[in-house]
Formats: sequence, structure tokens, C-alpha cells
Amino acid sequence: METNCTQLGSSNVGLVSDEACDSVYTPPLQRPETYVIVVLFILIFIVGVLGNGTLIIIFFKHRSMRNIPNTYILSLAIADLLVIVVCVPLAITVYTYETWTFGRTLCQVTEFFKDVSIGVSVFTLTALSVERYCAVVNPLRKLQTKPLTVLTAIMIWILSILCATPPLIISDLQVYEIQTNLTIYVCSPFGRERENLEIYTRFMVVTKAIIYYLLPLFIIGTLYLLMAKRLHMSTRELPSETISIQSRSQMRSRRYVARMVIWFVIVFH
Repeated sequence: METNCTQLGSSNVGLVSDEACDSVYTPPLQRPETYVIVVLFILIFIVGVLGNGTLIIIFFKHRSMRNIPNTYILSLAIADLLVIVVCVPLAITVYTYETWTFGRTLCQVTEFFKDVSIGVSVFTLTALSVERYCAVVNPLRKLQTKPLTVLTAIMIWILSILCATPPLIISDLQVYEIQTNLTIYVCSPFGRERENLEIYTRFMVVTKAIIYYLLPLFIIGTLYLLMAKRLHMSTRELPSETISIQSRSQMRSRRYVARMVIWFVIVFH
């Protein structure tokens, strides 16, 4: 069946491409990829809930696990669990129904939690790289304490919530009509069709790319390269005549870690 796809109230198609509008429309339940995606999402849900839930339980149950790195990992686990519980079940329905059936409010909440989870994950990884850098450069100086780590984690959540506020306010349903017998609602983080939608969309895409990717990438990459340099230089600090067998083993380990850090940064970039 040939489709004639138009966005109601606008001549622009928006999220639905011209190629998709001109193609033959196939209901979701008749597409093979629908079942593959649903199975993958179910696996992600089960593994994500069990894995992150286990991490959270272990952290609070065992006092010995409540160190600085694990505090950041706890924050990551909570953010991941939040988006898995809230967003994954709704994502499954997106691939099994023709249209968004949950209304505008749930659309806003879903987009909000997605951005909060992304923000917490990225900012926490950045903070963790700063903490690791301080531990490598000043191993004998305790620059970070548990209260400071908890405060940092809380500030990360506040910052992530602030960054996710625009989708919470702007997200809305875009309406598309396929021929005359089917109307499709799409949850869009950029809101309804309006005069400045294209400008706003480009602005948000660029802003998110800078905040969630480019800036953290620069900070993490720089710190890990400095750590690799520090680890490599530390192997040359001891005079060769005083190096014991154990020291030689530590030097080899540091060189190996330095190489791994450099490769990690290259792959991450």
C-alpha cells in the first residue's frame, strides 16, 4: 500500500523522512525486526535490573564496599536502573504499536529521564577520571574524602536534572497522517511543529553534543593521557642499581597500564 505521509498543521515532515513517507507502509507486527528488537529490549531490561540492582544492594549491605570509586559506580547504577525501569518498557511499545499511546505527560517524563541518565553517566565518568588522576599524581595526598565524593555525586545529579529540564518542558507529540485512515503520534524531545522548530532542534543537538560528548571527552582524554605519562615516567625515577625484582615487576605493570590507558583514550576518541 502506497503511503502519503504528512504532518498535521505543517508542510514539513519532521521526524518522518520523505523516503519513509513514499515507501510501502508495513504494520509493526508484520516486520521481522520488531520481534528481534523486542527480545533485545527484554534482555536489556532483565540484565540491567538484576545487574544494577545487585550493585546497589552490595554497596549498602557491605560497608567495605563504600569507598570513593564505588560511590561513583553506585551513582551510575542508580541512573542506569532508573532509565531501564522507566524507559525500556515504553521503548518496547514504540516498536510494537504504530503510534505513541501514553500521552504528552509520559512523553515528557520519558525524555527527561533519558537525559538525566545520560548526564549522570557522562558527568560521573568525568568525575571518576578526575579522582583517578589525583590518586595517580598524588598517591600520598588524600585530596578526596567520602563526604566530598557524596557531595560531588549529588551535584552531578542536580546538574543532570538541570540539563534535562528543556526536554521535560518542550517534549510533545508530533502528529502524522498516513493517507486518510491512520494518524500516528510520535514522542519528540523537540516539541510540536512550530516556526522555529528547526533552529531549536539544531541548537539542542549541538548543545547536547558539547555538554554530553565533546567536553567530557576532552577532559577524560586529557586526564588519562596525563596518567599514562605519569605512570610511564615513574618507572624511570628509581636508580637502576637499587631496583629489586619486585620493583622491576611493578615497573613492568606500570608500563603495561600506561599503554592500556593510551589505547583506552584512542578507542574512546
